[in-house]
Amino acid sequence: NGEPQRWVGCSVDVTNARRMERLLAEAEAAAHVGSWELDAASGRLTWSDENYLLHETSREEFEPTLEAAIGFFAPEHRELLREAVRGSLERGESWEFEAELVGARGRRFWIRTSARPEVVDGRVLRVYGACVDIDAQKRDQLLLKRQGDWLRMSFDAAALSAWRWFPDVDEVNTEHGGSSLRPGEVAHGTL
Repeated sequence: NGEPQRWVGCSVDVTNARRMERLLAEAEAAAHVGSWELDAASGRLTWSDENYLLHETSREEFEPTLEAAIGFFAPEHRELLREAVRGSLERGESWEFEAELVGARGRRFWIRTSARPEVVDGRVLRVYGACVDIDAQKRDQLLLKRQGDWLRMSFDAAALSAWRWFPDVDEVNTEHGGSSLRPGEVAHGTL
């Protein structure tokens, strides 16, 4: 007679999944960590909302592709990233390194990026990873290195000596005119 005989349906409660998605997005925003995923078969690159923010862009402004994403890296770091991605896709290698990024608005800053491949039956299905803004810490690290280099250069130029005592191991580290001496060695008649 054309009337339905029965109805068949299914319902799934997605409340917990939505809550977990929201929690992940909030955690990424709080930590300034962006995440991404590269599908090995299609080459499709997917970014989290925080990854767009980190790159100073949005879903409406930018469609991520692998080569376009690599283009955000400072020129001197692009080949390093290409090799790392190739290693993940071809050999299932994980990676992590620090590099400078240039955001869509022109800000140049340091990030730490890492990735892990998902390998099933010897085949890479996808590569997923994260980027975290480490600019403040990296700039502090580089400043300390420059200051240390300047101090060593000053010691060398002045032919000064310096020593450090490590009481927990009762060891003295002596430097004279830029050359390290082992504990107990004598430099110009003094320890």
